[in-house]
Parts: sequence; structure tokens; C-alpha cells
Amino acid sequence: MISFEVNNSTCDPYISRPRRQRHDSGRHFDSNGPTERHLDIRGVLEILRKNENYTGGVNCAINPVHQPGGKAKYRTYSPTSLINAYTAVKEDNVSIRRASITYGVPFQTLRDRITGIVDPECCTMGNGPFFTLDEESRLVSHLKEMAQLGYGYNRQEVVDIATDYAVMLDKKK
Repeated sequence: MISFEVNNSTCDPYISRPRRQRHDSGRHFDSNGPTERHLDIRGVLEILRKNENYTGGVNCAINPVHQPGGKAKYRTYSPTSLINAYTAVKEDNVSIRRASITYGVPFQTLRDRITGIVDPECCTMGNGPFFTLDEESRLVSHLKEMAQLGYGYNRQEVVDIATDYAVMLDKKK
């Protein structure tokens, strides 16, 4: 979004283009009727040059829909805002959409908690650990012991050993 102050009212950063209308034959023609106003970058630069505070350079996005670089923010809401939104819907009879906007929680996230698809107390994603801490420590100690003896495993062999261990514990078929 470009923001600027206009000191000189004679310079118009917009250019007026007539709307294109469709003739009965299907071809477009330009009318002398209402016009559309489009932002002209030359007009903006002219205003900036005339402005006494202008130091040179314009910082604006060429395509505001896709801005290169940067990563999408993930889980920008706090767990307390999720809990507050949940209690507002359940106890105060606020709509899910209104609570999601008020507390800054995504609508679908709040809806999943309200409808019972996801446990409201749960904040972690994905499945839990496959092995218990004791089982995992036994597997790790075996791998370290074999590495000290000079027989280190590669990644695929570790996956195969872990799979065999899970089958032996009846955790996987």
C-alpha cells in the first residue's frame, strides 16, 4: 500500500480511463460515460518529487498479493486467547466467527475445538510418540553400544531395527 501526502493539489496521481462497454455485436467500445480511475505510478512519483520531505526512492510492493521472501506466520495466537475464545463461545453464547475475530484465533481452529473434533486442552499437533521413554532409551543404548564396537548403522538400518522392535513389542503388525 502506498501512502503519501499531497502538498500540491494540482498534481493528480490518478489517470482516468473510460470504461469499456460491450456493443450489441459483442465487440468492446470506449464510451464517453463514467470512467474508472487507475493509480498512475508517474503521478505518484511526481507528487513525491514535489513534496519537500521526499528524500528519494519509493518503497512499495509491485504485486501486493504475492510479496516475495518471508514465511507465513504459523500459530500467531496465544493459547490463552484460544481458551478465552472457547469460553466465550461456550459460556457467553458468542458466535464462533465473532469470537475468532475478537480473540485473533483462526475460525476453523476454534470451530474444531467447539465441535469436539480436537480436544480443547490439546495444543500439540500430530500423533504422540510411538515408543515410551523406556523403550526408546533401550533402543538408543543398543545403537550406541553397537557404534562403540565399530558397527554403526545407517539411517535405513536404524528404521528397520526400530520397526522390528515395534513388531516385537506388538505395537506394529
